[in-house]
Amino acid sequence: MLLTNPHLARRLGIASLLALTLLVSGCGDGDGAEDATVPAVTAGTTDPAEATAPGTAVPEDEPASDPKSDEDQIKRTLEQVITGNDPDLVCGELVTERYLRRSYGDVSGCVSAQAQVRTAKRMKLHQVVVLPDSIAQAVIRPTGGIYDGNTLRAELVLDAGTWKVDSLRSNVPVGP
Repeated sequence: MLLTNPHLARRLGIASLLALTLLVSGCGDGDGAEDATVPAVTAGTTDPAEATAPGTAVPEDEPASDPKSDEDQIKRTLEQVITGNDPDLVCGELVTERYLRRSYGDVSGCVSAQAQVRTAKRMKLHQVVVLPDSIAQAVIRPTGGIYDGNTLRAELVLDAGTWKVDSLRSNVPVGP
């Protein structure tokens, strides 16, 4: 019999254990960094790798060769999301699916929230950093609305030539 040889039996055992280990390590229970959950509404990250989380398309665009052009578009996007009340823009064209999912659950949750929220009267852009991998980070301070006077940190991604809000974080306390 083949397995009567102790050296061969040992090698087959080790090879089987190794194969089983590799097979099991390929199966995950979803606890990897790419599946990490972030609190809704005030969620955000400064880690560019988070922008490629499941459900978020990898940006194919490249930032403009003139940084001022990107900064101007980022400012317009943020102004429309923070001060605007057009659900087609605020809940669609100017935000990512990830932002909608984590902040409102879905488009209908966003539209419902827009109907009940006071928008800011204006917004001041304090800082914009455009990273080479089509991600931008901005610091803004709205006047009026629910974020009145608070500092917000926004992360945007470039998608089909449009800078879209991917996350907003604030120092606004949650709860009553």
